[in-house]
Amino acid sequence: MTPEQVRTLREIRGLSAREWEIARRLWSHETVNAIAKSLFVSKHTVRNHLKAIFRKVGVHSQPALVDWLTEHAGEPNAEEEP
Repeated sequence: MTPEQVRTLREIRGLSAREWEIARRLWSHETVNAIAKSLFVSKHTVRNHLKAIFRKVGVHSQPALVDWLTEHAGEPNAEEEP
């Protein structure tokens, strides 16, 4: 993903910087435990952020989020609100 695509995807769905970081790491196949350790937060905190991300992008699971990110990586403006 290019920096422009990253910024656009983040802005489209209104993800916070921390939510986007967690989504990006999940997309890079990091586990919840690995994400928590690398960000110096608890697994519970990571899961809470994931729930907020799921709500914002309209998915219900980690695999669905990865699929959504993969699908939209090449089309950063496809979900833009009018």
